[in-house]
Amino acid sequence: MQLKKGLDLALALVEKHLLESAVTGVTDDWIEKMSAVATKNEPKVGKLLAHALNELGLEGQLTFQLGNGRDDELDIVDGIHYEQGYLSPYFITDKTRAEAVLDNPYILLYDREINDLMDLIPILEEVRAEGRSLLIIAENVIDKALTGLLLNLTQGVFKVVAVKPSGFGDRRLDRFKDLALLTGGQAILDDYSSPKLEHVTLDMLGQAQRVVVTETSITIIGAKGDKQLAKQRIETLRAQADFILAIKPGEGSASGNKHDFDELEERIALLAAKTGVFSVGGLADFEIKERMVRIENAYMSAKAALEEGVLAGGGVGLFRCIKMLDSVIAENAEQQQGIIIMKLALIAPLQSVTRNAGLNSEAVIAHLMSSDDEHLTIDTQRHLYGNFLEIGIIDPVKVMRLALRNAVSVVTTLITTEAIVMNVPDLSIMDGYSPEWAAATREDPRS
Repeated sequence: MQLKKGLDLALALVEKHLLESAVTGVTDDWIEKMSAVATKNEPKVGKLLAHALNELGLEGQLTFQLGNGRDDELDIVDGIHYEQGYLSPYFITDKTRAEAVLDNPYILLYDREINDLMDLIPILEEVRAEGRSLLIIAENVIDKALTGLLLNLTQGVFKVVAVKPSGFGDRRLDRFKDLALLTGGQAILDDYSSPKLEHVTLDMLGQAQRVVVTETSITIIGAKGDKQLAKQRIETLRAQADFILAIKPGEGSASGNKHDFDELEERIALLAAKTGVFSVGGLADFEIKERMVRIENAYMSAKAALEEGVLAGGGVGLFRCIKMLDSVIAENAEQQQGIIIMKLALIAPLQSVTRNAGLNSEAVIAHLMSSDDEHLTIDTQRHLYGNFLEIGIIDPVKVMRLALRNAVSVVTTLITTEAIVMNVPDLSIMDGYSPEWAAATREDPRS
């Protein structure tokens, strides 16, 4: 426990030092250099990602998909994004990315629970006849209805995904109406004027170019609603928000006014949202999928850099924190040992990077220590020392900080746990196993 306290103390000090030392005001040039490192030196990718971040900002959504050609393409389109994921992981269509993706779907907006699959069959049959898929945004899909949907999906009868709507309580009705406006559909609300589910027709459904649903969020790309009507509603909501801001202190409930204002701001953000679609190019599917992972990592690194700034890469940013820990005196010897362990961990990435590049890590460390320039780092590929911003060896502070925090969390959990339960497989069943014999006889000795 004392070692854990020492590590936690060191972690807090290192995180604080990283945030205070960070170079902020990230430019497009820095983003391009970071992307080049993450994508094995593909400069065009960096330009596209920098453009995406300029257009979408930190709150915008950028989705990645397999391209149809050799070149990468970026499209900025109107998009809707909110925090609600699929109702069941069995809706997933891309197991590698854990996403449920629908192309050119119809969208059903239904503010009630669906508990009988037979109520859905008429509209599902109409959608199927069109050769399209269906996104269901409903209060909930429960019991036999959800089971029936998943059974038909796995058998290839219908292409469908179900999610919950945005918002909670009474405010959810306004969100439903906003979604209907954006998608060009009709919100089937829980009132006497709305039709029953079995009477819903295609002309009541919304439409979009593409829908991507993850475990925690949904992104609707290229919704086909009336953009002019959406702009008019945004203007109306902004006028309401300005009215609330103009209320003088003491008039009405302060907390209620703030809640109403926040709700209006969220609706405006939903109505005015944009999203980006990055189509990853390549010569073959396996190459495109490999590049997609690298490009997505580069995008996340760039977003992290915009949030908390950057420092020297290649392990140097963490290495520079060691000097700050030299003056720290803990409560006792055991906690001090935890700080020493942290120092050893902070130097390890730099040692590994230089050693893997065929360099003498001790010589590199000595060179870095001999300089007072906090921005000095090394490009191990070109064996070049220089300012990390100029030579492009850049790491986002957030990435370094969270990597260190997660490492400390895992280690301190293990060292303070008396026992660990794990599954040890019985490898004896593989004794005498020959894949050639199994392929020839179609028999498996393990059975």
